[in-house]
Amino acid sequence: MHEISTIEVSVLSKELDEGYRGFHIEKFYSLGDGRFRMRVRGGGKDTSLIIDLCHAVCPARYIEGADQPDAFAMAVRKRISGFAINGVRQLGSDRILVFELRKGDASANLILEMFGKGNLMITDGAMRITLAHVQRDFRDRSIRVGRVYAPPTAPQRGEAKTVMAWVSAKADVGPTYVEDAIAREGLSPGAKPDDADKAAMERVIQSLSGLHGGRAFVYLRGGEAVDYSLVELKRYEGLDRKEFGTLEEALSFVYGGAPDRMEVNPEVERLEASIGRQRGLMLSTVKEAEANREAGRLIFARMGELNQLIDAAGHNRRITLGELRSMFPLLKISDINLKSKTVTVEV
Repeated sequence: MHEISTIEVSVLSKELDEGYRGFHIEKFYSLGDGRFRMRVRGGGKDTSLIIDLCHAVCPARYIEGADQPDAFAMAVRKRISGFAINGVRQLGSDRILVFELRKGDASANLILEMFGKGNLMITDGAMRITLAHVQRDFRDRSIRVGRVYAPPTAPQRGEAKTVMAWVSAKADVGPTYVEDAIAREGLSPGAKPDDADKAAMERVIQSLSGLHGGRAFVYLRGGEAVDYSLVELKRYEGLDRKEFGTLEEALSFVYGGAPDRMEVNPEVERLEASIGRQRGLMLSTVKEAEANREAGRLIFARMGELNQLIDAAGHNRRITLGELRSMFPLLKISDINLKSKTVTVEV
């Protein structure tokens, strides 16, 4: 199974942004080996997202049990539980996912580095690191609490000495797709660019420029997933495959948990969805009550002018809306209906 590529991070970020924007973070668990589970709730759904550093962020097909939250999981919960996902984006053109979070006036970021050994960080709204799964120092940056987060510096590219290097420099989509596009044109990835068919190389670039989401494939051998991709790969032509409408769904099939783990119980999901709806109704009722209290306060504050308005309209049954507005400029009079004897005032 290949590590997630640049183009896949780009596609996945858009799918996660569309699917989970507005969801609230409930719980966070450490599963070991760079894997985590994050419960999010929104839209009447309670979803567990698997975070598998360097590989995937996707819904859990089966809930994997976790021990009591370790110190890191508790530290994550302390910093982002209750926060809403305000957006999900790819950072630049790197294999970095950023969950932008907000809770009232507070903002934070959950940053996932999906390359190398992988890493997970929490930052404040100014991108200053408040927590890191692994604190490390690099030649060009430092991942430590208190430092402003910075992605790796883009490497300087020298002269491309092979077709593979030449295409990769022009289409940063990941070796899986570059190798497949080169093979489809009958080119040798190790050939020198000057010796290769220029028209074929340009067709490779053109095919890769149109690479995007919309569907994904998982390749199976003996019923077991061996790889996935955004397009049908030539190297897997002899294998069975499953097609999915999104990359997120394909990743969930591959990384969302094995059948020997506890399957998500539909009854529990329905119950939790019902609880979520009740919570939403309660919140809506509270907001409505607050709005009514504010309207009452405004009416009371303008009671003297409102009484004068009623008196003026009552003694002049031919009065116009313009005349009322000129008499009471501080009131937002939106309508007058002489037939029904009503005056509408916005508060």
